[in-house]
Amino acid sequence: MANIMGEQVQLFISGKTLACATSCKVNISADDIDVSCKDSAGFNSTIPGRITWTASSDNLFVLDDYKKLVDAMINKTVLTLVFSTVGNFSSKTAPDADGHVIPSGGWTTAYDGYEGKVTVSSIDLNADNGSVATYSVNFNGHGALAKQTAIVKALKEESNADWLLTPDDKEAIEIACEQDGLRYFSSFSDYINNEHADNILARELISEQPISVDEFDEELKTAYRTKDNYKIVIPKYYGEEKKICYIFFSGNGLYRVNTVGELKRTIYAEDRFEWEYIANRSGITNTCKCIFIRDLYKNFYVNGISEKYDDIEKLIDFLRKETFGYSVYTVGNSAGGYMAMLAGSLLGAERVYSFSGIVDLYEYNNAVHGDTYYFMKKYRDNTVRSRYFDITNTLSGKMQILFFYAAKNEEDIRQANKVRDNKNVVLFPIDSNEHGKMICLEAISNVFTYDEAALLDFCEKNRDIVKEPCDY
Repeated sequence: MANIMGEQVQLFISGKTLACATSCKVNISADDIDVSCKDSAGFNSTIPGRITWTASSDNLFVLDDYKKLVDAMINKTVLTLVFSTVGNFSSKTAPDADGHVIPSGGWTTAYDGYEGKVTVSSIDLNADNGSVATYSVNFNGHGALAKQTAIVKALKEESNADWLLTPDDKEAIEIACEQDGLRYFSSFSDYINNEHADNILARELISEQPISVDEFDEELKTAYRTKDNYKIVIPKYYGEEKKICYIFFSGNGLYRVNTVGELKRTIYAEDRFEWEYIANRSGITNTCKCIFIRDLYKNFYVNGISEKYDDIEKLIDFLRKETFGYSVYTVGNSAGGYMAMLAGSLLGAERVYSFSGIVDLYEYNNAVHGDTYYFMKKYRDNTVRSRYFDITNTLSGKMQILFFYAAKNEEDIRQANKVRDNKNVVLFPIDSNEHGKMICLEAISNVFTYDEAALLDFCEKNRDIVKEPCDY
């Protein structure tokens, strides 16, 4: 058995190692519950009780990491901590000016350790005269530790895995989705709704009967005719300042695989809407009316959402009635981001949250997808249906559009540049090449619920500055 050197084991906080760590520790302990009795023959008898775990790290003083940890402690932020070996240790670079050999993308986990939720319990800064400044940070674990596995790695890397899942595999995936759902919004829409996780990688999806996403597919026609494809959640009480209604639009990742079984599982069995899980976890549904919308045809809502609301105009009329008397906030990712911007403009929304939203459908369909969207091809010469295929000049009114996009993705950049000069739009570039990359839930929960002053401050501090997903 090969020895593992200490530098090959790291703590990862929200996906990144703490810079210049000199040591790290993890302690896992279980309480003993005394079950001794008169029949124990004079010996103590115990059974395992609650398990507690903590972690700590000693580091050379790096101001950026130190400030983030102090802020996390002050704000009582729940962080995701992973302890594992380093997966890319052999990818060390030539030493830089400081002698560091970190790969360009940073150290990554080997998915052979454990992860869980933590809060910062203490931070000690040491700055002795004539010595290099250091700090020590301690974390308290909250809830269970989840074992990292190769299957979890495949899930997080959006790999198509061709195998049957064991019960242990399914449990690991459910835990991974649950925990990742607390950290990121992602283009991999199944991260957003962990209840769907155990279907993602099943072998049966690969061999099931495919559906054609067009007007001739009987399964889709039935779902379009018989399902409402919207869900309205009324809170038990409203916030004190004003009544807010959020409208969440699902994107084209509503069901990931175009098969009959996946459609039935996602729409009929689970009645799935993107964003519902996040809205619940962030507490929005507790104090605000929420409307969840989905497009079964995954064609930018060209056919509306159902037989009753079969085009965008009818859908907007329905939403206008449902939001009367409310301050309206719209939310969406990719195709959902497109609809959030369009609906926000047509409804006179106060705020729009668009993540990799599409502005020009003509360009997106042709440049990225090779003119494969059926209904866009069908209606491109229909002046009524194609009215909103390019919404560049539609985004007006008093609304503010918070437009998050991947700063290294060419199509995201092109779409963002189309609205760069729009006074209603504030751009937030994310350091990623992944279309639909989201920011951390800890941040998005705040961004969704900022008052006007806090939102203005957020925009001024972050507009047009490239940041990591968890740095917002």
